[in-house]
Amino acid sequence: MGKKLVGHNNVEQYICHDEKKIYVDPTMILSPGAKDYLNKNRITAVYGPKPEPPSAKKVGAEPEQARELATRVVKILRNDYGILDDQKVCEITSQVFKKLHASA
Repeated sequence: MGKKLVGHNNVEQYICHDEKKIYVDPTMILSPGAKDYLNKNRITAVYGPKPEPPSAKKVGAEPEQARELATRVVKILRNDYGILDDQKVCEITSQVFKKLHASA
């Protein structure tokens, strides 16, 4: 399987804007243009996997309830809002859990 080239024209879809970071896994190659874009916008490149979203225990929910909530959020994002990018869906789902944790 080949690597995906992340250039200045598609780097935005990989950035976690709430963290001002981009997680570069072993299947990705950052082009010089993408690196310039990241430097210009003060976005940190983190080489390694993206951390998992908050667990159910952190938000005070039972694991089954948290899985059900995550499934519903993903379904809403994809079906109602047309967000199909897995990384973006993960970011938004993580933000939902963070908000729930903060209000608990």
